[in-house]
Amino acid sequence: DTSVSCYVPPGVSGVVEVTVTTDGGTSNALAFRVVPNLTSLSPSRGGVGDKVTLVGKAFGPSRGGSAVSFGGVEAVLYDSWSDTSVSCYVPPGVSGVVEVTVTTDGGTSNALAFTVSGPAPSATWYLAEGCTEGDFETWVLVQNPGDEPAAVAIDFQTSEGPVEGPRETVPARSRRTYNLGRYVTSWDVSTAVTSDRPVVCERAVYGGGRTWAHDSIGVTAPSATWYLAEGCTEGDFETWVLVQNPGDQPASVAMDFQTSEGPVEGPRETVPARSRRTYNVGRYVTSWDVSTAITSDRPVVCERAVYGGGRTWAHDSIGYAP
Repeated sequence: DTSVSCYVPPGVSGVVEVTVTTDGGTSNALAFRVVPNLTSLSPSRGGVGDKVTLVGKAFGPSRGGSAVSFGGVEAVLYDSWSDTSVSCYVPPGVSGVVEVTVTTDGGTSNALAFTVSGPAPSATWYLAEGCTEGDFETWVLVQNPGDEPAAVAIDFQTSEGPVEGPRETVPARSRRTYNLGRYVTSWDVSTAVTSDRPVVCERAVYGGGRTWAHDSIGVTAPSATWYLAEGCTEGDFETWVLVQNPGDQPASVAMDFQTSEGPVEGPRETVPARSRRTYNVGRYVTSWDVSTAITSDRPVVCERAVYGGGRTWAHDSIGYAP
């Protein structure tokens, strides 16, 4: 007469009202949170931009305000969402072994491990970020993991136009390091690396007398669409979006922002061939939560850099290209 034990039925999710109905009528309602449960990931390993399907229960019939997180970074793009299955894409800015969770109104699910693998070696790399003016240092790192020497050509795209960089052979199973300040002086430096054999490229930036730094892997192909989920222009945060046009034709670029208050239209600009443009997001929107979407009539490369604490720290990431 004073206690009932039962099981949560399938098909419920989020915060629901629980009542007891007898011949005498229906009781008052109490709130119950149905926490999502994650049972499998397919695949359990992949790169940024790869599609992952999550299977479980109590995800909810539609996404709404729910989200999937990879190591604390929310997925930006979703293919489908149902109460028992979600398909989404690995967001940029995550690496290594991360915990994947689903968060709904009912709470956050248990975590399953997902291994984020880096891109495979490639004969072409693009690195949109870079600066060699002021107290900035930019270094490009080229790894040759193969069994044969690689003939590498490095070229730069700046706000003033293209600049030819070094041509060098990187021995098998070795690495070469390039200080961009030796070849070009500019506030806006993007890098294109081509090789006759697959290599791996990263770019590191230091500033403030090496009191801060950020680093990112490159991308292997330009795209007409880019998404950059991270960004903040409130407080002492700075967010910069870097657009590299490695092609032989000008690119008409449209930049728009998604914030916690809704969408904000950003700049529309033509980026000349073999050049780079830099956008201070704080000129267009003030918000703690700023994501950026970029579309172009020609393939470009995009990154996003964030600085804070009076430039005592920084981080950077490539964007996601669907």
